[in-house]
Amino acid sequence: MRNGQKNFVFILILLVAATVWVISNDFRQNKVTQKGSPWRQVIGDASWKERAYANLLVFQNKIWILGGVTTADSPGEETGELVNDSKVSQKINAIFSSGKKLNDVWFSPDGARWNEATVSAPWSARRSFSSLVFDDKIWVFGGFGDKGNLADVWRSSNGVDWELVTDSAPWGQRRGHTVLVYKGKIWLLGGAGGNPDLGWEDTKNDVWCSSNGKDWEAKTDSAPWNPRMEHISLVFDDKIWVIGGWGKWGENYNDVWSFSDGAGWIKSAEQVDWSPRWGHAGVSYDDKIWILGGNLRSEYEETAEKSSDINEVWFSKNGIDWEKEKELVPWSPRRKLSAVVFQNKIWIAGGFWGKYEGGIRAFHDVWDYVAE
Repeated sequence: MRNGQKNFVFILILLVAATVWVISNDFRQNKVTQKGSPWRQVIGDASWKERAYANLLVFQNKIWILGGVTTADSPGEETGELVNDSKVSQKINAIFSSGKKLNDVWFSPDGARWNEATVSAPWSARRSFSSLVFDDKIWVFGGFGDKGNLADVWRSSNGVDWELVTDSAPWGQRRGHTVLVYKGKIWLLGGAGGNPDLGWEDTKNDVWCSSNGKDWEAKTDSAPWNPRMEHISLVFDDKIWVIGGWGKWGENYNDVWSFSDGAGWIKSAEQVDWSPRWGHAGVSYDDKIWILGGNLRSEYEETAEKSSDINEVWFSKNGIDWEKEKELVPWSPRRKLSAVVFQNKIWIAGGFWGKYEGGIRAFHDVWDYVAE
C-alpha cells in the first residue's frame, strides 16, 4: 500500500474512532434531546445515588443536591430494578423505610458533571427536610431522620463545613414542610410533627419566619389553608404561594393560596384544573408558576395494580387559570422529585415511582427545560 493510501486509511480510522468516542460519551452522559419536546435529559445516571425526598438548590452558580433517601443499597436497585418488599410498601408514608437516608452533598456546574462536596455532612441523614439559600449560605431545616422528626437548623458557606444554628427550633420536630425567602426573611410553612408511624394526624398549617434561622416568630398557628405536608411553597408576583399537598386524614389537595403583607392569605382557587396531588415539585419560571410530577392518590386509594405517580407539567400566570404542558414530557412519572431554575431553565432531578404493594424505583437522572 502506498504511503498516501496508508495516510488516508490512518486518518479515516482516527475520524471513525473520534466519532465513536463522541457518540459513546453522549450516550454515557445521556445527553439526548427528545424529539418534539422542550425537555432534555442531561444525564440518566448521575454520580450521586438514585434518591427521592432530596433537596435541589442553586448556590454559587452551581446546582446542588442534598440528602434524601435511596434504595441503591438494597438488592436489585443498583440497576434500577423494582424492589418488592412488603415492609417498604406497607404504607405510602413508609415506602422508603427500608432505604438508606442520606446526608451527602453534591454540586455541578452543568447538571451532568457532579462533584461530591461531602459524603457525610455533620447534620444527620434525613429525608422530608427543606433547604434554601439565604445570606449567601446553604441552610437545612428539620426533616425525618433515623430517630424520628428533627427540629434542627444548619448552615454552610461552602457545602463542606457546616454550622449548627439550633438543634431545637420553636416550630418543633417536623417533616414534609416547606421553606422560602420572602421580604428578606426565612419562612417555614406547614409540615407534620409527631411520629410518622402513626400517620398524618399531626399535619400543620402554622407559619413561622426568621431573620437569622435561630430566633423565630410565629406568624400564625393556624393559617386558613388546611393542615398539610408534602405541598409546595414558592414566591411569585411578590407573594407567598401554597399549592396542593397531603392533608390530615390522607386526603390530597388541589387548592391554591397566596399571601402578601397587605392582603394576608387569599384562596386563589378552591379547586383548579389539575387533580389533587402531593409530592410534586414547583418553581417560578418565565413569569409563571409551574408544578411538576407528584402523586394523585392517598394512602387509602393506592393499589398494587396501578401506580398513581405522574409526569404532568402545569403552569399558570395567576394561580387561578392553569394550562397543561402539551408537549411531550419524556421523563418517567414520579413523586418527591426536586426542581430548581438555573441558567434560565427548569431543572428536575431524582424522585421515585411506586405502587402501594408493587415495589418502588428511585431515579438519579437530571432533565432541563427551556421555555419557547
